[in-house]
Amino acid sequence: MDLKREEELKKIVKDNYQAIAEDFSASRDGGMWPEIQDLLDSVPAGAKVLDLGCGSGRLLLGLKEKNLDYLGIDNSQEMLAQAKARHPENKFQVDDLETLDSLPSDYFDYVFCLAAWHHLPGSARRLKSLKRMKELLNSEGRLVISVWNLWDGKNRQAGKVKSIFSWLISFFSGTPLDFGDRIFSWKSAAAYGSRRYYHAFRENELKRLARSAGFSSPEIKKDPYNYWLFLKKS
Repeated sequence: MDLKREEELKKIVKDNYQAIAEDFSASRDGGMWPEIQDLLDSVPAGAKVLDLGCGSGRLLLGLKEKNLDYLGIDNSQEMLAQAKARHPENKFQVDDLETLDSLPSDYFDYVFCLAAWHHLPGSARRLKSLKRMKELLNSEGRLVISVWNLWDGKNRQAGKVKSIFSWLISFFSGTPLDFGDRIFSWKSAAAYGSRRYYHAFRENELKRLARSAGFSSPEIKKDPYNYWLFLKKS
């Protein structure tokens, strides 16, 4: 996939979250991801926490009353407006997941990137962003990434068929995607007129990218819906 196509896909993602911000945020108000609540419980008071692709600030639901040095990052102004309305006592700012140029290196105790990294097109861009995440961690820092698991579990058959079909359509239409990429509509295109893009990661692909970014011992867990990647800077 060429760079122009990757930029088009990034725009699709950004436009999608701008369009669905209010509805999407309401759908995430129910609570925290149970798979990481134990980890969030262990985050000490005053920890420096970076929330990449923060959306409406859902992560903060699992980090209550810890007086954190928290920063939420998203590339959608509309999503950040939702976050600020829900969590006015916390800091949020616009930045790009691929570059994160405005953030200090060697600073954060925890970096979370939950259900966002799979929206970044192109293997080189994903590796670049992962290397930058590593730079942001302090010497004892931890990085937690979640991406959708579409290759096994409850999503296995539908994920494989839809991803392969999407790739074939893009190939023959002259707008190629990488294998595992998919474009689909948020709920109803008729209702929202907005599409979104994601990349369906495989477990070995996640391990390879983590090692290429300099993480020596990547830990991967999975549930019926997600892969969870747990990384330490050192």
